[in-house]
Amino acid sequence: MTSLICGIALSAHIGLANKYNSIHPYCQYETPKQYIAGAYYNSVDNISLFAGYKWKFNDETSLDIVAVTGYYEYDVVPSVRLNYKNFFVMPAVEEDEVGFVVGLDYKF
Repeated sequence: MTSLICGIALSAHIGLANKYNSIHPYCQYETPKQYIAGAYYNSVDNISLFAGYKWKFNDETSLDIVAVTGYYEYDVVPSVRLNYKNFFVMPAVEEDEVGFVVGLDYKF
């Protein structure tokens, strides 16, 4: 089933020095073949557009692999996000530091 999902994600950035936005409203479109695309307000206070694929392991766990815009001097960057129910975790890079983002995703 094709679906449009809107919601808000709340995040915490672990292992990174800078302060980041932790409130991310978004809308996402998902096709029956699990392709995804959408937009969200990102951690560096920009609008990000993304497109990619959602691997569903079961009804509660999935992995999103996308290309995303809106981060610093890069036009497009890869991103990966592991989802379990309404929790998520993803890697994050800040200059020479590597950390991760954890969060809660509330769908409307």
